[in-house]
Amino acid sequence: MTELEPDRSLDPAFQDPLATLADEHATILGVLAEMERHAQRLPDGAPSARFWQRALQFHAEFNDKLHHAREEALLFPALEAAGLSPGTGPTAMLRAEHERCRHWRARIEQALAMDDRARLQAATFGFLEFERQHILKENQILFPLARQLLQPTAVAMLQSAFATLEEGLDVPTTGIDASGW
Repeated sequence: MTELEPDRSLDPAFQDPLATLADEHATILGVLAEMERHAQRLPDGAPSARFWQRALQFHAEFNDKLHHAREEALLFPALEAAGLSPGTGPTAMLRAEHERCRHWRARIEQALAMDDRARLQAATFGFLEFERQHILKENQILFPLARQLLQPTAVAMLQSAFATLEEGLDVPTTGIDASGW
């Protein structure tokens, strides 16, 4: 940081974009916990169509259209501009993992369409394991790396871009509680 680049983190109105992503991870983990609870009950009875529809909608909208979009369209390019390889670096691996998340979500949708509880349970448990590991990598590896690589001006630009992206979406970002679905 130079004298020309003020530390925006001291501004009370500034929301750290990496903290925003970590907060979104906490929200996603809360929904995953509720999915696990519902999946564990599948052998005992029919799945709650309402719950599974809401959970899949959450992952399509909040996780994909908002969270993954922030990472893929904004954070990853900023990290690549700061020196990470777009083709072989961690951002390439994490983009591929986002595709795998979509694959797991499609498997859950297929199992629901087939009304196959065993398949739904297996697909859900696979998704849960994969998504939790993915979040762990981002929280423990990517975000600390981003804090080292990104200059304060890049961080401020990211936060502004995050807000702009969020304004263009009709996706709730707070007060998400899957236990009432």
